[in-house]
Amino acid sequence: MTICPILKLGDTRLLDTSPHVGDINARQTQNIIQDLLDTLKNTPAGAGLAAPQIGHMQRIILYHIPRERITQEKNAQTIPYTILINPLYMPKKAETTLGLEGCLSLPNIRAVVPRYEHILYTAQTPTGETIQGEASGFHARVIQHECDHLDGILILKRIDSLRHIGFTQEMHKRYDSTKEHAIRTDTAGSIHET
Repeated sequence: MTICPILKLGDTRLLDTSPHVGDINARQTQNIIQDLLDTLKNTPAGAGLAAPQIGHMQRIILYHIPRERITQEKNAQTIPYTILINPLYMPKKAETTLGLEGCLSLPNIRAVVPRYEHILYTAQTPTGETIQGEASGFHARVIQHECDHLDGILILKRIDSLRHIGFTQEMHKRYDSTKEHAIRTDTAGSIHET
């Protein structure tokens, strides 16, 4: 069992693009998959982790949606630990929604990030099988977030104003879903608080 340290903002490896995984059955690839599983299972706050975040520059992501992360969105369901190798996604519809996101590489920070609400994705499994799937809501957000890491993109690059990033506690006060406070975008993509 290898629990790897998670790279933090400032480590330039987080800004690099990871290469395509060629041999899925290679020992190195299987070791990376095990390292991701061991590390994420030891990090209860995380819904996902990408190989570059633990120093392995390969296009591999891991995510799960446990019961405690289920939101009120329609048809939301738990998802077990899922590995996607060489994942690609595309929006099913062009519309985006805004949501608070955190990142294990930016501890105690949250940002309001636009993401596609519905995506189609394709990837390979740890056994080399090619799969296709569809995701929406939080599930789609997690996949997009982790795929960003494969291209060296952090949530900081997804925001258009410093008003949309802050410490977790402060951002949750501003965007607490129990308050009559929402986030919306106009057709130009500008963020407005209501």
